[in-house]
Amino acid sequence: MTNEHNDTQLDSLLAEARDSYRVPRAPDADALWRGIEAEAFAVRRAPARDWRLVWQFAAASLVIGALASNGTPRARAAIKAIVEKSDAPESLRITALDALKPDQATQEDVAWLQGLYGKIESARIRSRIISAMSRIGGTQNERWFTTLVNNENEPIEVRVEAMRRIGQAADIAALNRLYDQTGQRQMRSEIIRQLGSRKEPETVDKLGDIAKNGTDPELRRRAIEALSSKKDDPRAARMILQLIDRPED
Repeated sequence: MTNEHNDTQLDSLLAEARDSYRVPRAPDADALWRGIEAEAFAVRRAPARDWRLVWQFAAASLVIGALASNGTPRARAAIKAIVEKSDAPESLRITALDALKPDQATQEDVAWLQGLYGKIESARIRSRIISAMSRIGGTQNERWFTTLVNNENEPIEVRVEAMRRIGQAADIAALNRLYDQTGQRQMRSEIIRQLGSRKEPETVDKLGDIAKNGTDPELRRRAIEALSSKKDDPRAARMILQLIDRPED
Protein backbone atom coordinates (compact mmCIF):
# COMPACT_ATOMS: atom_id res chain seq x y z
CA MET A 1 0.00 0.00 0.00
CA THR A 2 1.53 3.32 -1.08
CA ASN A 3 1.73 6.40 1.12
CA GLU A 4 -0.55 8.22 -1.34
CA HIS A 5 -3.15 5.46 -0.97
CA ASN A 6 -2.72 5.60 2.81
CA ASP A 7 -3.33 9.36 2.81
CA THR A 8 -6.46 9.02 0.68
CA GLN A 9 -7.94 6.37 2.96
CA LEU A 10 -6.93 8.37 6.03
CA ASP A 11 -8.75 11.46 4.76
CA SER A 12 -11.76 9.26 4.04
CA LEU A 13 -11.65 7.87 7.59
CA LEU A 14 -11.49 11.38 9.00
CA ALA A 15 -14.68 12.31 7.16
CA GLU A 16 -16.28 9.02 8.16
CA ALA A 17 -15.45 9.61 11.83
CA ARG A 18 -17.08 13.04 11.72
CA ASP A 19 -20.27 11.55 10.27
CA SER A 20 -20.41 8.27 12.18
CA TYR A 21 -19.92 9.64 15.67
CA ARG A 22 -21.83 12.91 15.06
CA VAL A 23 -19.85 14.92 17.59
CA PRO A 24 -22.04 17.69 19.09
CA ARG A 25 -20.74 21.22 18.66
CA ALA A 26 -19.22 21.39 22.11
CA PRO A 27 -17.08 24.44 23.03
CA ASP A 28 -13.96 22.33 22.56
CA ALA A 29 -15.07 20.70 19.28
CA ASP A 30 -12.58 22.63 17.17
CA ALA A 31 -9.75 21.70 19.52
CA LEU A 32 -10.88 18.08 19.35
CA TRP A 33 -10.60 17.93 15.61
CA ARG A 34 -7.25 19.69 15.63
CA GLY A 35 -6.11 16.91 17.94
CA ILE A 36 -7.50 14.25 15.65
CA GLU A 37 -5.80 15.79 12.65
CA ALA A 38 -2.53 15.88 14.59
CA GLU A 39 -2.99 12.16 15.28
CA ALA A 40 -3.68 11.65 11.59
CA PHE A 41 -0.40 13.32 10.69
CA ALA A 42 1.46 10.97 13.05
CA VAL A 43 -0.40 7.95 11.67
CA ARG A 44 0.63 8.86 8.13
CA ARG A 45 4.18 8.05 9.22
CA ALA A 46 3.24 4.72 10.80
CA PRO A 47 4.05 1.38 9.09
CA ALA A 48 1.52 0.49 6.42
CA ARG A 49 0.53 -2.73 8.20
CA ASP A 50 -0.83 -1.04 11.33
CA TRP A 51 -1.50 2.65 10.59
CA ARG A 52 -5.22 2.17 9.95
CA LEU A 53 -5.87 0.49 13.32
CA VAL A 54 -3.79 3.09 15.15
CA TRP A 55 -5.70 5.88 13.48
CA GLN A 56 -9.14 4.40 14.08
CA PHE A 57 -8.48 3.94 17.78
CA ALA A 58 -6.85 7.33 18.26
CA ALA A 59 -9.60 9.18 16.44
CA ALA A 60 -12.43 7.32 18.13
CA SER A 61 -10.88 7.80 21.57
CA LEU A 62 -10.65 11.55 21.00
CA VAL A 63 -14.25 11.62 19.81
CA ILE A 64 -15.35 9.78 22.96
CA GLY A 65 -13.51 12.36 25.05
CA ALA A 66 -15.38 15.19 23.35
CA LEU A 67 -18.71 13.43 23.76
CA ALA A 68 -18.08 12.91 27.46
CA SER A 69 -17.12 16.55 28.02
CA ASN A 70 -20.23 17.68 26.16
CA GLY A 71 -22.55 15.86 28.58
CA THR A 72 -25.78 16.35 26.62
CA PRO A 73 -28.32 13.50 26.25
CA ARG A 74 -27.35 13.29 22.59
CA ALA A 75 -23.68 12.92 23.50
CA ARG A 76 -24.43 10.22 26.08
CA ALA A 77 -26.53 8.37 23.50
CA ALA A 78 -23.56 8.43 21.11
CA ILE A 79 -21.25 7.01 23.79
CA LYS A 80 -23.76 4.23 24.52
CA ALA A 81 -23.92 3.40 20.81
CA ILE A 82 -20.14 2.89 20.81
CA VAL A 83 -20.32 0.61 23.87
CA GLU A 84 -23.05 -1.47 22.22
CA LYS A 85 -21.16 -1.79 18.92
CA SER A 86 -20.27 -5.48 19.09
CA ASP A 87 -17.76 -5.35 16.25
CA ALA A 88 -15.79 -2.45 17.77
CA PRO A 89 -12.50 -3.23 19.55
CA GLU A 90 -13.05 -4.24 23.17
CA SER A 91 -10.60 -1.60 24.40
CA LEU A 92 -12.53 1.11 22.54
CA ARG A 93 -15.85 -0.02 24.03
CA ILE A 94 -14.28 0.07 27.49
CA THR A 95 -12.95 3.59 26.82
CA ALA A 96 -16.49 4.68 25.95
CA LEU A 97 -17.99 2.98 29.00
CA ASP A 98 -15.44 4.58 31.32
CA ALA A 99 -16.27 7.99 29.83
CA LEU A 100 -19.84 7.99 31.13
CA LYS A 101 -20.02 10.43 34.02
CA PRO A 102 -21.80 9.00 37.08
CA ASP A 103 -22.77 12.46 38.35
CA GLN A 104 -24.83 12.92 35.18
CA ALA A 105 -26.44 9.46 35.24
CA THR A 106 -30.21 9.16 35.01
CA GLN A 107 -32.52 6.27 35.89
CA GLU A 108 -32.55 5.55 32.16
CA ASP A 109 -28.75 5.19 32.24
CA VAL A 110 -29.00 2.78 35.17
CA ALA A 111 -31.59 0.65 33.37
CA TRP A 112 -29.42 0.69 30.24
CA LEU A 113 -26.36 -0.54 32.14
CA GLN A 114 -28.31 -3.29 33.87
CA GLY A 115 -29.77 -4.45 30.57
CA LEU A 116 -26.42 -4.22 28.82
CA TYR A 117 -24.78 -6.45 31.42
CA GLY A 118 -26.95 -9.39 30.42
CA LYS A 119 -26.10 -8.98 26.73
CA ILE A 120 -22.32 -8.66 27.02
CA GLU A 121 -20.09 -11.72 26.90
CA SER A 122 -16.75 -9.97 27.49
CA ALA A 123 -15.59 -10.40 31.11
CA ARG A 124 -13.63 -7.13 30.91
CA ILE A 125 -16.61 -5.10 29.76
CA ARG A 126 -18.83 -6.76 32.38
CA SER A 127 -16.31 -5.77 35.04
CA ARG A 128 -16.39 -2.17 33.80
CA ILE A 129 -20.20 -2.17 33.92
CA ILE A 130 -20.03 -3.22 37.58
CA SER A 131 -17.54 -0.42 38.21
CA ALA A 132 -19.79 2.12 36.46
CA MET A 133 -22.81 0.97 38.45
CA SER A 134 -20.94 1.30 41.73
CA ARG A 135 -19.89 4.88 40.85
CA ILE A 136 -23.52 5.81 40.20
CA GLY A 137 -24.71 4.32 43.49
CA GLY A 138 -28.30 4.41 44.74
CA THR A 139 -30.83 1.95 46.13
CA GLN A 140 -31.72 0.59 42.70
CA ASN A 141 -28.09 -0.35 42.10
CA GLU A 142 -27.75 -1.95 45.53
CA ARG A 143 -30.65 -4.26 44.70
CA TRP A 144 -28.99 -5.13 41.38
CA PHE A 145 -25.68 -5.93 43.07
CA THR A 146 -27.49 -8.07 45.62
CA THR A 147 -29.07 -10.04 42.77
CA LEU A 148 -25.62 -10.61 41.26
CA VAL A 149 -24.21 -11.75 44.59
CA ASN A 150 -26.99 -14.32 44.99
CA ASN A 151 -26.87 -15.56 41.39
CA GLU A 152 -24.91 -18.82 41.47
CA ASN A 153 -24.84 -18.88 37.66
CA GLU A 154 -22.53 -15.86 37.67
CA PRO A 155 -18.75 -16.46 37.79
CA ILE A 156 -17.44 -16.34 41.35
CA GLU A 157 -15.19 -13.39 40.45
CA VAL A 158 -18.27 -11.36 39.47
CA ARG A 159 -20.14 -12.29 42.63
CA VAL A 160 -17.18 -11.36 44.83
CA GLU A 161 -16.79 -8.03 43.03
CA ALA A 162 -20.49 -7.33 43.52
CA MET A 163 -20.13 -8.16 47.21
CA ARG A 164 -17.32 -5.62 47.50
CA ARG A 165 -19.65 -2.99 46.08
CA ILE A 166 -22.52 -3.59 48.51
CA GLY A 167 -20.68 -4.85 51.58
CA GLN A 168 -20.70 -1.53 53.42
CA ALA A 169 -24.42 -0.94 52.85
CA ALA A 170 -25.88 -4.45 53.12
CA ASP A 171 -27.88 -5.50 56.16
CA ILE A 172 -25.73 -7.51 58.60
CA ALA A 173 -28.38 -10.23 58.88
CA ALA A 174 -28.35 -10.54 55.08
CA LEU A 175 -24.55 -10.90 55.07
CA ASN A 176 -24.78 -13.57 57.74
CA ARG A 177 -27.41 -15.50 55.79
CA LEU A 178 -25.37 -15.29 52.60
CA TYR A 179 -22.31 -16.62 54.43
CA ASP A 180 -24.29 -19.63 55.62
CA GLN A 181 -25.85 -20.26 52.21
CA THR A 182 -22.75 -20.10 50.04
CA GLY A 183 -20.12 -22.79 49.94
CA GLN A 184 -17.63 -20.72 47.95
CA ARG A 185 -14.48 -19.95 49.93
CA GLN A 186 -13.80 -16.74 47.93
CA MET A 187 -17.27 -15.42 48.68
CA ARG A 188 -17.10 -16.38 52.35
CA SER A 189 -13.69 -14.75 52.65
CA GLU A 190 -15.04 -11.48 51.22
CA ILE A 191 -18.03 -11.56 53.57
CA ILE A 192 -15.66 -11.99 56.51
CA ARG A 193 -13.67 -9.00 55.29
CA GLN A 194 -16.83 -6.92 55.06
CA LEU A 195 -17.97 -7.99 58.54
CA GLY A 196 -14.55 -7.03 59.88
CA SER A 197 -14.85 -3.51 58.50
CA ARG A 198 -18.35 -2.87 59.84
CA LYS A 199 -19.01 -1.27 63.23
CA GLU A 200 -22.25 -3.01 64.15
CA PRO A 201 -21.89 -5.13 67.33
CA GLU A 202 -23.62 -8.16 65.80
CA THR A 203 -20.66 -8.61 63.43
CA VAL A 204 -18.64 -9.78 66.44
CA ASP A 205 -21.14 -12.57 67.07
CA LYS A 206 -20.88 -13.89 63.52
CA LEU A 207 -17.10 -13.61 63.31
CA GLY A 208 -16.79 -15.33 66.68
CA ASP A 209 -19.05 -18.14 65.51
CA ILE A 210 -16.94 -18.64 62.37
CA ALA A 211 -13.71 -18.60 64.38
CA LYS A 212 -15.05 -21.10 66.93
CA ASN A 213 -17.15 -23.45 64.84
CA GLY A 214 -15.97 -23.09 61.26
CA THR A 215 -14.62 -26.17 59.50
CA ASP A 216 -12.28 -24.32 57.10
CA PRO A 217 -8.99 -23.41 58.85
CA GLU A 218 -8.29 -20.58 56.39
CA LEU A 219 -11.66 -18.96 57.00
CA ARG A 220 -11.32 -19.39 60.75
CA ARG A 221 -7.97 -17.60 60.56
CA ARG A 222 -9.49 -14.76 58.57
CA ALA A 223 -12.34 -14.43 61.08
CA ILE A 224 -9.83 -14.11 63.93
CA GLU A 225 -7.92 -11.45 61.96
CA ALA A 226 -11.19 -9.58 61.40
CA LEU A 227 -11.95 -9.69 65.13
CA SER A 228 -8.44 -8.41 65.87
CA SER A 229 -9.07 -5.39 63.66
CA LYS A 230 -11.96 -4.29 65.91
CA LYS A 231 -9.66 -2.65 68.43
CA ASP A 232 -12.37 -0.36 69.84
CA ASP A 233 -14.80 -3.18 70.58
CA PRO A 234 -14.19 -4.83 74.00
CA ARG A 235 -16.40 -7.79 73.02
CA ALA A 236 -14.06 -8.57 70.13
CA ALA A 237 -11.06 -8.48 72.48
CA ARG A 238 -12.80 -10.86 74.91
CA MET A 239 -13.71 -13.17 72.04
CA ILE A 240 -10.07 -13.38 70.95
CA LEU A 241 -8.97 -14.19 74.51
CA GLN A 242 -11.52 -16.98 74.64
CA LEU A 243 -10.17 -18.38 71.40
CA ILE A 244 -6.60 -18.22 72.71
CA ASP A 245 -7.57 -20.09 75.91
CA ARG A 246 -9.57 -22.65 73.96
CA PRO A 247 -8.00 -26.14 73.92
CA GLU A 248 -6.66 -27.31 70.56
CA ASP A 249 -9.12 -29.36 68.49
